[in-house]
Amino acid sequence: MSEHPGLDPKSPPPSLEGVERSVRVEAIKEWFYENFEDPVHAMPYNGREGGYLYIHGGPFEAADQIWGAFAGAAEDDEIEEAIDDIDAEGSEWAPAGHRVRYPEEDELEDPVAPLADRLAALGGQLDRIESAVAAVREWQKGQGDEVPGIGHNGPPEDDEELDLPGIETSIVEVRGELARSDPEDAADAAVVERAEGRFRRFYKWLKDQLTSAPKSIVQGAIAGAAGLGMQRFLKDPDGTLEALRSTIETLAIWSQHLSALF
Repeated sequence: MSEHPGLDPKSPPPSLEGVERSVRVEAIKEWFYENFEDPVHAMPYNGREGGYLYIHGGPFEAADQIWGAFAGAAEDDEIEEAIDDIDAEGSEWAPAGHRVRYPEEDELEDPVAPLADRLAALGGQLDRIESAVAAVREWQKGQGDEVPGIGHNGPPEDDEELDLPGIETSIVEVRGELARSDPEDAADAAVVERAEGRFRRFYKWLKDQLTSAPKSIVQGAIAGAAGLGMQRFLKDPDGTLEALRSTIETLAIWSQHLSALF
């Protein structure tokens, strides 16, 4: 995923030449921790769905960032060891707080767009999500029974599977709520909350597919990279993930607003 425009760039990776293996592994980890942090430190938390709202971009994964920064600068097993150590602490990370750029005092604006503005943008975001679902279905046709985590004919058996029919239903339902005369205050909270959960799982699944083989992609071993196959069907993967992320944030804020009315 593209980084948030309000972030300072990541620090350059350190040189790993002339030092022993254990030092190189630690240097890789230190670089990651310098640029990313546990979301618990700064990200708002959505208690309904049990997830953080990554308002400064993300979530980011260690594998994506480390393979991109250190491929060719370290042995593969050193990179994998560093990633395994970081993943043992958490699988999703936020940008380090010192990288977040804040406007000058005379430029300050409300960082959270009004709910009415968010709802006005939601229709276009739902169009992007609908296109992404269609792309996944098209991609699925060429994968046969090898598609990971997709429930074909019914609801998912667990949270790791993806319920495409449910996502399509939620798109229709949310559009129906937006069509109300007063969607901000009169929408069905259950519909909004259910859609948030489905879209959140879709976001995680889709992001996993697009980043499932960072090592293979970096090294040019394209044949086994399922994520590259997916990109043939998604015209703008980063834009699709950003639309999903924004939609999830809007639905979370909307759901909280509706709950506060009762």
